[in-house]
Amino acid sequence: AAAIEVAPPAEPAEDAPPAEGEDAPPPAPTTKPKMVSKEILVGMHTMGQSGREFSADQLAFAKTWTGKLSEALGRAELALWEEEVGKTEAKVASDEETKALFADLKQQEESKLQEAIDALGEAATDDEKAYKTLEFKFQSATSALQQIKEKVVEIKTYRMVPKPEPVRILQAMLYSLEVTQDAFIEPATNKVNWEKMRKIFDTDLMDNKLAYYDPADESITYAKYARVEALKELLGEITAETAAESMPPLYVAILEWVFKAIELREAAVAKREKEAEAAAADDE
Repeated sequence: AAAIEVAPPAEPAEDAPPAEGEDAPPPAPTTKPKMVSKEILVGMHTMGQSGREFSADQLAFAKTWTGKLSEALGRAELALWEEEVGKTEAKVASDEETKALFADLKQQEESKLQEAIDALGEAATDDEKAYKTLEFKFQSATSALQQIKEKVVEIKTYRMVPKPEPVRILQAMLYSLEVTQDAFIEPATNKVNWEKMRKIFDTDLMDNKLAYYDPADESITYAKYARVEALKELLGEITAETAAESMPPLYVAILEWVFKAIELREAAVAKREKEAEAAAADDE
């Protein structure tokens, strides 16, 4: 069978003739798929048939149809690749619009944050201001995702699996929203099943789970894989800076939301512990 990988376009030869006219530049190279050979295993058995052996004709028949299956899979993979590549131009334009939207939201966030801090009053402590800042930034990150809701929901239409880093970002988001591991992780391999994962990104996720999620809610009992330490380990070396340089803005926005949720979760725990200590001191 064959799998599809994207191969970078070949550079035109230095001595390549102009396409049109003496001074015309050579045509821009197009992206082509790289066919990667994969093994396909087809099993046959004679269980319940007194252990008889397959005849030469039967083996030849099986090999013929295995070849046909392999060719069909190759054609299906190529058709899928061509469909996704055909969306590239539209995605690039859409990404630029999203970047412009986020830049505008960031500018608005700064002024609104100051208003929220001022609303606490002059008696507010530095700790209260710091906590309000984390609350506000998480709410802003949530609002940003809600404004591009259709792009988040569009993830469910992605037939081709994104690169590992974006998948880990999506995984961290789902865990934060209490989507259970068995909803999209294969137990035998402990790896993401993309077909299952992508279908979770629907309107229910955005209108219910995301809209009403509060990282400071102490009533939430997170599974082991959704705890702060586990999410940080899952994201590993991924940072806001590296994501902005190498990923579409959709994943950058989701990553920021995950980071803000983690920060607020940690701050809420610290706040409750400090309040408990203060209450215990008052009782003494």
